[in-house]
Amino acid sequence: MLLARQKRAKKLFDCLSPIYDFINPLIYTSKMRRRVLDEIEGRRILDVGVGTGYTTGHIKTSIGIDISWEMVKKCRYRGKIILADCMHPPFKPESFDTIISAGSLYYLPYPKKAMKIFYTLLKEGGVLLTVTPCLKILKPFIHVFSEDELKKLYEHSGFRLEIIEKMRSIAYFCKGRK
Repeated sequence: MLLARQKRAKKLFDCLSPIYDFINPLIYTSKMRRRVLDEIEGRRILDVGVGTGYTTGHIKTSIGIDISWEMVKKCRYRGKIILADCMHPPFKPESFDTIISAGSLYYLPYPKKAMKIFYTLLKEGGVLLTVTPCLKILKPFIHVFSEDELKKLYEHSGFRLEIIEKMRSIAYFCKGRK
């Protein structure tokens, strides 16, 4: 898969950073963003693959991480922003109430491992919110999870899947609880 590896994703987002704020809201609309935000629980929030801060940039108690230095430089964020790899997070276990991965899980080389890492980083009762594309046309470029794959991914990682729904027929939104 062309963009499945983090290095390729990093290069892609480094290149997209100058225009990202224009193209991202066309795909990940404000209505989709609001749906994710409505499911946040607690005060300590981790936004994995934060980009320029579109989802959580307005939340003071959030921490955004990204592997793209160009995205981190462009990020407008009221919380903390860190250049970091979610596969090797610089956080202690049970540090967060909510983890958001809106547009990053499918770029990771080992999504199962990432889900277990997210599980470890969440406090008991914490929630993981993911947004992943479901358009089969994208399969040559990224990992496109089926609904069944997402269910298994959440459950095998220890999460109780509470919500799985389509957004605009282009993405799945999932909420899992530790």
